Amino acid sequence: MGPISLMMLVPFLGALAILLWELDERRLRQVALIATAVPLGISLYMWAAVGLPEGYEFLEHYPWIESLGMSYKVGVDGLSLPMVFLTTLLTFLVVVYSWEERERPRQYFSLFLLLEVSLIGVFTALDLFLFYVFWEFVLVPMYFIIGIWGGPRKEYAAIKFFIYTFAGSVLMLVGFMAIYFASGTGSFDLERLIEAREQLTLGLQVLTFAALFVGFAVKMPVVPLHTWLPDAHVEAPTAGSVLLAAVLLKMGSYGLIRIALPLLPQGAERFVPVMLAIAILSILYGAMVCLAQRDLKRLIAYSSISHMGVVLLGIATLSQLGTVGAVYMMFAHGLISAILFMACGSIQHALGTRLIERLGGLALRMPRVGVIITSGFLAGLGLPGMVQFAAEVPVFLATYGKFGLLLALPILTVVLTAGYALWAVARAMHGPISPLSSQAHDAPGYEFWPMLLLVALTVLFGSAPALLVPLIDRSVEAILALL
Repeated sequence: MGPISLMMLVPFLGALAILLWELDERRLRQVALIATAVPLGISLYMWAAVGLPEGYEFLEHYPWIESLGMSYKVGVDGLSLPMVFLTTLLTFLVVVYSWEERERPRQYFSLFLLLEVSLIGVFTALDLFLFYVFWEFVLVPMYFIIGIWGGPRKEYAAIKFFIYTFAGSVLMLVGFMAIYFASGTGSFDLERLIEAREQLTLGLQVLTFAALFVGFAVKMPVVPLHTWLPDAHVEAPTAGSVLLAAVLLKMGSYGLIRIALPLLPQGAERFVPVMLAIAILSILYGAMVCLAQRDLKRLIAYSSISHMGVVLLGIATLSQLGTVGAVYMMFAHGLISAILFMACGSIQHALGTRLIERLGGLALRMPRVGVIITSGFLAGLGLPGMVQFAAEVPVFLATYGKFGLLLALPILTVVLTAGYALWAVARAMHGPISPLSSQAHDAPGYEFWPMLLLVALTVLFGSAPALLVPLIDRSVEAILALL
């Protein structure tokens, strides 16, 4: 058994142990912590050992349903490894952050472990049918996390999340089946299908790329397929919002780069104007809607739409610089959104509200959270030296190189983001202490230390992008060479 399979097996066994053994609450939390610490350790080992691979590392390939060409094939490269690390890191941190969860903790922690298994599977699968199985399985634990531990409208938000993403998955499956039958390989192996892509006609590539794009765009999400996201975020518990924004949204952009671009290069080239228009619309719409939000968590949710629009903009350039920037933006947004949702969760735990106008002067009563949420918003507006700045600059440079002065539209988001971020921090954290804020208590250690670690990582990867960029660059180069 290779490290990737072990990385999925440990949390799966941890979830079974929590569900089936009669453990007290302290023991089940310890099992959840160990079951997430092991995959994190393995992902760090893989990162240290992988170097700059020409192809996939830690490859595992076993037959599954041979008559249909389905196999268990997993591996990592510079595109998947950052996402795997992000998944294992954040799952470990949300277990720590949720240490005092009292509502049905047995089911709560086991669902997060199962969610980790399925997410790792999505980011490592190299067989299209295996990819689809893991993709669909992600929906199940997240549906229950929102539907059981969510807010007042949790059932509505959970059902809307499931319907939207499942409908997108069906379109994605139709695209996969079209590729499978048209290629003539009789296999779902991604590498074999890429080798046989000459069998796919231009018309089929365009139609199939459209199906895959919609399926992936729902998950990102981008305008106009975004309406499930604010409801899901607002109603989800804090830990659910963290993984939803930081990891689940990256599944769509990852699938676009990993599968759609190399398999359907002619379709991708014909779809560039569509991707560009949707990216710019998402960037500007998400940022402008943030300016009108009264709920801090809803503001952060809409900011994710804007930031994922930047990811799609980088992909739309079909260039080395833009795509590397898009992948780094996926990683950067994962860290930043986790910081902001955790800080927002700590505010709600202390005060029972997220309404910005009721939170004046909160930094004086919750200085830990004040530092964290200010750092998160500064990172999100692209402060130099923090991780998003290192991601946005290559995307904007590539956009100018490809589309010229059209860059003037998406770059407006820099101003808009600074506007809503600084407005939210000023209103909620500073000024006179509101009657409600005067009753607040600061975040406990099990909430504060995960947030502080994430802030440190935004500075680390913002100041030293060379820790990750060469790894991404090598894999993106290999993918774009197929266009």
